Amino acid sequence: MIISITGLGNVGTTIVNRLLSIPTEHSYCINIIDPSDTIEGSFLDLEHAANIRKQHGLKLNDFSLFEQSDVIFHTAGSNVPLGANRLSIARDSIDITYDIFQGYQFKKDLQIIVISNPVDVISYYTWKASGIAPQNVIGTGTFLDTIRFEDALAKQFNTSRRKISSLMIGEHGRSVVPLISHSDVDGINIEEFPKHLNRAIWDTVDAAKRICLTQGATKYGVSACAIRIFEALKEGKDLYNVALGVKTQLEHEYILSSRTIYISLPVYIKKGKLFYESLEGLYENELKQLIKSAKIIEKHTYDYVPVLN
Repeated sequence: MIISITGLGNVGTTIVNRLLSIPTEHSYCINIIDPSDTIEGSFLDLEHAANIRKQHGLKLNDFSLFEQSDVIFHTAGSNVPLGANRLSIARDSIDITYDIFQGYQFKKDLQIIVISNPVDVISYYTWKASGIAPQNVIGTGTFLDTIRFEDALAKQFNTSRRKISSLMIGEHGRSVVPLISHSDVDGINIEEFPKHLNRAIWDTVDAAKRICLTQGATKYGVSACAIRIFEALKEGKDLYNVALGVKTQLEHEYILSSRTIYISLPVYIKKGKLFYESLEGLYENELKQLIKSAKIIEKHTYDYVPVLN
């Protein structure tokens, strides 16, 4: 299986390391695309790690393999300044995405997992720049927000995360929508505990800022989400009750946008294919928040014309 990773920064390095640790019968040819002259040490370190599972191999900047990839993890993009909105770096990350993906003839069944921020916008431009089928571009979206929310709820209720069920949809950003209608603790809906709920929402939205204060950037959580999506797509490990950044236009129950956008909606992955969960049962205020979130994504998707070579 040929797997390419765009960018060997914090997230790219973490994803490669996790790929090398997956128990699998497959042999991975992991091809890293990063022209920076500062990654030599990281690449050499990962080559050494690859010797633990000797069926895998690493390549650097092999553009022939890039075109032949079965899966691409897109991590390259501009860094989000501390305290800034992810959307503020959209233009730079869009240009980087076109620089990486345009001009190739990719395999028809290539699947791209997008991690680069703002992930909703960059998923759209990854689709446009790569020319592959839109359903084969999957953003990590609010998968990360959901696991952060579950962690925050577990701490607020001083209970095991196994007793928490929750979901966040919409933008992976400040307009993320917590689905109170679909969230409970040990079978009890969390709206019964407004104090705990409000604190958990705040802790979720504020998580990236708190992580970056001492670590510089988020990497472990989102990398774990990306690897879990990969396992569902390619390793036969089905994935349920998640919200992923997937393309939507007018084909769902509610009109979220008049134009095509990528937005996180409830989906599950079974036998490598994505299926939408129904939005039935959303509270009225949740639907309003989701439409508002879609408008924010639409604005930042279409208010910039990328620089093309």
